[in-house]
Amino acid sequence: MTDIHQLILIHGRDTARQMVDPADRYLVDSAARVMEDEQQRLNLIYSGFSQTSLPLRTPKETVWRREGGAVTLLIESGLEEDGETPVGLPAGPKARIILIYLQTKAKQTNSRRVELGGSMAQWLGRMGVPTGGAAYNEVRRQARRISACKLTFFLHGQKDGQKTLHRHNGRFVQDEILMSATDERQMPLWTEEVFLDEAFFKSLMEHPVPLQEAAVRELASKPMALDIYLWLAWRLHVLEKPLDLSWPALYGQFGGGTSQLKHFKPEFAKNLAMALAVYPGAKVELGQEGAKLHPSYSPVEPRLIRAGSGVRPL
Repeated sequence: MTDIHQLILIHGRDTARQMVDPADRYLVDSAARVMEDEQQRLNLIYSGFSQTSLPLRTPKETVWRREGGAVTLLIESGLEEDGETPVGLPAGPKARIILIYLQTKAKQTNSRRVELGGSMAQWLGRMGVPTGGAAYNEVRRQARRISACKLTFFLHGQKDGQKTLHRHNGRFVQDEILMSATDERQMPLWTEEVFLDEAFFKSLMEHPVPLQEAAVRELASKPMALDIYLWLAWRLHVLEKPLDLSWPALYGQFGGGTSQLKHFKPEFAKNLAMALAVYPGAKVELGQEGAKLHPSYSPVEPRLIRAGSGVRPL
């Protein structure tokens, strides 16, 4: 991906598109849009979501467990009003962008109270989500699942030579994110506000990961590529030396949507290319044994990280 960014810098987007394989021109376009972004909006997420991930698509199961590094994520589906029927697990691109919005807004305002309404609608618009039709219905479905599910983070560590385990039980939010319109012909209405779960909010405030909104926007409909970007945004800039990761390790973290390792490899390679296109400073090599990560700059400029909640509020 470094070559693509250099081509854009030296020759411009149009010429760079002609200098790569036609199948890779969409990567040049995504890279150029991020490099040309003047808004420099900052997004933030809890670091636990950089090491684990939601399902890529709705699974049949009602319990989701994912491990990454020193973190294990466990999500349990909530129930419908009858108290028996599972609502389903949050999954796919819409669930991810809803959660990025909630976490970004909470961190920017240093408050568990997150405004929805027009601010949420504008965010969805920037992410390319239409304000109606099937896409909006999917947003509503995922918001209900986020509201209803139970959430547990297991944090593995060591102290005085002994293994430690910290368990954070809770939810994403305290209450329902959406309420239905009284007229079925109208759009579902957002509630005016929602409160993040106290434990989840505390974890976010203590361990935030900065993201570039322009990059999130480019990957908003590509859940695996977005997961890889979140992971690289957390991992690369704290590395002190290169890190080798095997294919089985990568499959264990990102392979929830594929049944076999041999099918996962080309899928991961394609999505890694998308993530690297929107993260110009990332240094990652992919080979027969897996991936080699190299120390890299954060995807967000240090001056924007220092500015914190004052940077381009949502």
